[in-house]
Amino acid sequence: MPLATLDARAATEVRTAACSAVSFRLMARRDASVLTIFGAGPQASAHLRALAAERQFDEVRIVGRHRAAAEKLAGLHPRARAVDAAQALRGARAVVTATNSASPLFSAGSVEPGTHLMLVGGGSAAESEIEPALLARAAAIRVDHRPSCLQESGEIVAALREGLIEASDVLELGDVVLGRAPGRTDDDDITVYKAVGNGTQDAALAALLLGVRAPR
Repeated sequence: MPLATLDARAATEVRTAACSAVSFRLMARRDASVLTIFGAGPQASAHLRALAAERQFDEVRIVGRHRAAAEKLAGLHPRARAVDAAQALRGARAVVTATNSASPLFSAGSVEPGTHLMLVGGGSAAESEIEPALLARAAAIRVDHRPSCLQESGEIVAALREGLIEASDVLELGDVVLGRAPGRTDDDDITVYKAVGNGTQDAALAALLLGVRAPR
């Protein structure tokens, strides 16, 4: 019998941002103090909440397609401000892309060593928020669900097609959680977490909310 009905949009916002926060905990530099978020919609807002709960940032930069929306989101955090894309990446060691953009938001070369990127916008092979060349610079590429990302992540699909990375370079964040794969091994590493969405995470969140224990 049904146990509950959950709001799918709310659940997606929470669990997507929570998984990004886990990736930040395991893969970002311990001294990362500047967060940049591309996007000003629900996912950007959810990521601001989740990451601000994970760490106290000295500065948060919001880049939105519409300045008013970026300023509204920035108003939710005492150290946040709306900025232009040209100002967004300098010194930022944590970067979230939560947009509907089908083309790269910035150049691969503009990302500084030591940056951890959380890519959660776009969910098809035709959409890419970053240049594939950026994945070639990454020391670690971790994803929410490997089979899905190898087929549906535009960034990963393009990088594979262009021979910039190998499929074996793409591992799941769960492997880092379980200690089966490294996250960050050096302060200068560029690390990437990519999410396209996975139903098992929704089920896990539902079980957590309902107090249902997973079978051993």
